[in-house]
Amino acid sequence: MLNRFDKLEADLASKERVTDADRHLVTFHVSSEAALDEKKLESKRDGSRVIDFDPETKEVVVDAPANLKTFIGKLRKYQESTEQTEAESLKNQPLIEAIDDLQLTPFEQVVGEALQQVLATVGSEKRTLLEFHCRGGYRNREEGRKTEKQLKEAFDCFDNLRFEDGHKVSFAEQEVYFFVLSGDEAEKLYDLTDCVFEVESSPAAALRWYYTESSSPDELEIEISPPPTEAPEVVVLDTGCRSEHTLLRSGLVSSHSALVNEESGGDLNGHGTEMCGLAFFGEVLPNALTEKAFTATNWVRSVRVLVQPNQGTATEEHRAEWPLITERAVQIREQENVDNRQAVYSLAVLGDNPIKDSATSWSHMIDILAFNSGEEGRLFCISIGNYNGDFNTEFAEGYPDVNQLSDIADPAQAVNALTVGGYTNFTELPPGNDYSSYQPLAPLGGISPYTSAGPVRSKLSGIKPDVVFEAGNMAVENSLPYVGISTLSHLTTGFTTNISNAVVESWGTSGACALCSNMASRIWALHPELRAETIRGLIVHSASWTKEMNRVYDNNIDDKLRVCGYGVPDFSIASECISSRASVVIEDQMQFERKKRPKSGGYSIERSVKYFNLPLPQEIEDQDEVVELRVTLSYFAEPNGFRRKVVRGMDLAWDIQGPNESAEQFKKRVNMIERQAAKEKGKKYVRSSSFNWEIGPQRRARGTVQSDRWQGPASALAGNKLLAIYPVLGWWERRKDLQLLPQKFSLIISASVPGLDIYTPIKNAVEIGAAVEIEV
Repeated sequence: MLNRFDKLEADLASKERVTDADRHLVTFHVSSEAALDEKKLESKRDGSRVIDFDPETKEVVVDAPANLKTFIGKLRKYQESTEQTEAESLKNQPLIEAIDDLQLTPFEQVVGEALQQVLATVGSEKRTLLEFHCRGGYRNREEGRKTEKQLKEAFDCFDNLRFEDGHKVSFAEQEVYFFVLSGDEAEKLYDLTDCVFEVESSPAAALRWYYTESSSPDELEIEISPPPTEAPEVVVLDTGCRSEHTLLRSGLVSSHSALVNEESGGDLNGHGTEMCGLAFFGEVLPNALTEKAFTATNWVRSVRVLVQPNQGTATEEHRAEWPLITERAVQIREQENVDNRQAVYSLAVLGDNPIKDSATSWSHMIDILAFNSGEEGRLFCISIGNYNGDFNTEFAEGYPDVNQLSDIADPAQAVNALTVGGYTNFTELPPGNDYSSYQPLAPLGGISPYTSAGPVRSKLSGIKPDVVFEAGNMAVENSLPYVGISTLSHLTTGFTTNISNAVVESWGTSGACALCSNMASRIWALHPELRAETIRGLIVHSASWTKEMNRVYDNNIDDKLRVCGYGVPDFSIASECISSRASVVIEDQMQFERKKRPKSGGYSIERSVKYFNLPLPQEIEDQDEVVELRVTLSYFAEPNGFRRKVVRGMDLAWDIQGPNESAEQFKKRVNMIERQAAKEKGKKYVRSSSFNWEIGPQRRARGTVQSDRWQGPASALAGNKLLAIYPVLGWWERRKDLQLLPQKFSLIISASVPGLDIYTPIKNAVEIGAAVEIEV
């Protein structure tokens, strides 16, 4: 056994270590048949103490002095006892004979399970946020000071790293330091010191805490690869942007103002710069700062539409100017768009809705701008607005029901807009004892405490919000909510030049709106040929409700839609619908003409139903697996105002031939002319029905993006199913003197059956030309 100590000493002599690193971790390998009391390896005299004991591997890790004085002493007494044959018992026999081997504890043994997975996935050269559990703590401050001294000296041995004060939390007998290092760098730090007992990967939430806690200039120096010149841009309509921000200047096209008396596009509030950061980086800014690199997929353009909330043109007496300012902002952007990029407009500065569930001149303007006279449509992402009450005990105890008492903000009710609410997956609290008595208010996948709710079954705007994105969470202590907790918030760009505020926390539905805009631009970057209506449709089509949403609103679909919309979009599903999923995306239009009535001499609008033939593989007739069918229709309707009401020139709706419905029955159900023709021939009309949709035709048909889902046996989809798109006339029918415009629409259909390729036959069938127009 003493020979093994000679090897330990040789190993130690070969190590380069910092000053005062005179201890080390030793792993004792215990015989599988031995029953060892690991506490026998501890000693108050020289400070030896057990750090870890694994009952499965029978390995004991001990923090011991370099000379292992205590254990060597026990070993020598054991040897002396064996030489005295008359001794009735051997000194320290149970301890010594239980140990098979000992060694310096290798780095691999102090690596936690999460870090092991990270290293296996990305390798040992990629940097990530790591936790170093070290000797010290608030009950052992002297050891804590020694630990800090060692770590600082160790960092001096690296060429491109520096020790950062402040990234530390203290427990009773332990200090936890947070460093952005690679696996190789972490191993070197461990070898240089004697104070590190464990190295673990930090959860993703800790990155947001890490960078808001303190940021050095070095940490903000990252290599940003700008997007291609033709890449889409997110146009942030907000308080402006700090254009010289080191993290934004590579992706910011310009910063203008749509305010008549404010020519500067700078940001005096901060909200606009925060939104620009989220629109540019999405949710990956913490990762970009860690990896020191970011490849952008979209540009950002800022147009200032207000200076400060509730000041100047943002006050209520200037409400009449808000539509004009928004229109001017769009005009400025389009005049500057020399590179002919697609644009996603992001609007998260809102006003109270003066008339509940009704259109306003502002929402009317949004709808007009989106429709764009029937030309190329414009995509607007608008936040639904934050909860407008007090964040107090009553609020915390009333969550999530209380959020339904806060109404949708103006102009988020715009029917042609993609309205964004909030949910949250942020449930991790910051490390340390400061938040030990706190709990996250919202559970994983629940609605964000910040979000408002949409109207109650509104015929005006349909389902609002359309979708929900991450909007952050709150923490509660003794039923009192706290906002702005770093790990429960987004990390984004701050508007001050002070380095400590270069990155800041952001929370609420504003950030959710910016994230939605970022996703829309990324989808557009992959598929630049698509219309704005299609991008909106793909985002809605990809959305699903979380388990928590389904649990809370299990028996109330209307409440679920008011708060959650169609659910949480999935970028991979939305982007793959075009090319690799069992989906079909159709961009088409309805063309209308006025037809002279032979008897009266007047004119009526000639309407048509478009039928799409969607044959599915015959093999699914015998399948018992559950299949999911999704259908989404997206279009921009032309709005018009009549006596304080805004109505749409033309609406569309869709339906699919039911599982037990013939093609003839289906056509009669959706086409009044066919029902009348059958009646004239003496045929009795027998009512039939479609699938048992999750949302239902009445609820979904109220908006200009209509999505629904059905789950059932795969055999129910067999055969050549018909899908119908049919018109619902609005004010266009009243105005006989106006030119009728084509009504563009985008149709997305997805079906998934485990183990079967149904994408290819669907795609081929549609490409043959399955659309047939029939007069209605």
